[in-house]
Parts: sequence; C-alpha cells; structure tokens
Amino acid sequence: MHEARYPTTWTFNLDERTTHMSLVSTSPTQPPVPATPPAIRNALSNFARSSSTQSDVVALLDVSADLMEVSVIHYEFAALAVDKALQALELTIRLKVDQSAKAGMSRLIGTLRKDYALRPELDELLRDVLHLRNSWVGHPRGAVTYSMVSAVGFLSHICAAIAEISDFDRH
Repeated sequence: MHEARYPTTWTFNLDERTTHMSLVSTSPTQPPVPATPPAIRNALSNFARSSSTQSDVVALLDVSADLMEVSVIHYEFAALAVDKALQALELTIRLKVDQSAKAGMSRLIGTLRKDYALRPELDELLRDVLHLRNSWVGHPRGAVTYSMVSAVGFLSHICAAIAEISDFDRH
C-alpha cells in the first residue's frame, strides 16, 4: 500500500488588501497597525470573554479567530471570521432561550428580550448586529467590502455581547 505524503510547510503570498490595512483606528499622527498574524491574535486576545460561555460557542469563536488570522493570506477570510462570530452569538442566544432549531435570529433576540433584562446598550447592539447579519455580512455584495478596522470592530462587539449573554441568569 502506498502512503500519501503531505507537505509540512506551505508558503503563501500575503494578500495586500489585508496587510496594507490597519487593524485599528489610528490618528493621523500615529502609524497604522499592520495586519499580521501576531497583531491580529493580540487584538483578538483583548476581546471580552466569559468563563460561562458554552464550549460549542467557544469552538466557533476559535474558528473565527483562526479565519481572522489567515486573512493575511486571503482578505475574504475576515468576512468569514465575522460570519462565524455571528453564528457564535446566535448559538449563545439559542442556548439561553432554548428555542427550536428553526427559530430565526429575530425571534431569538425577541425571546431574549422577554426572558432577560437587557441593558439598553446590549439591546441596541443586538439590533445593530441583526442588521449587520441580515443586510451586510450575509449579503453577497457587502460581505467582503469592509475594512480590517471594521472586521475587528465587529468581532469586538460580538464577543462582548457573547460574554454578557453567557453570564445571564434567568430573572
């Protein structure tokens, strides 16, 4: 039997659409923060987390982080990273409100509002995230057009919402 061989080291070109963008907003007097795997990992490591977050959600967030890191090779992976984070948020809400698998995101958020006392800022964020999911990230024209600053910002807000919702206790 012939054994298949796989390379252990691959070489990829960097995607200049990613690597020439700053990861975070900077002032005109500050240099940009170039998108490199270590810079991306560092940015992601500062996002809100909760020890109450379910393991399935953490797994989706890990995939999101990996995709974000690999966006230095393929810019479009940043959009996929945001999409995976949105899936993690949806799963977080679904696990809290115990809805059927067929319930859509709008219904999940509505049930979350009924079952928990949401801070006005979280309620507004969920409204914005729903719009982001339905009108921008999921839209074929908008999914890959946002900047790295936007992708990192989206991920930061989504992770904060996941951490906060994961810590909810029923009232």
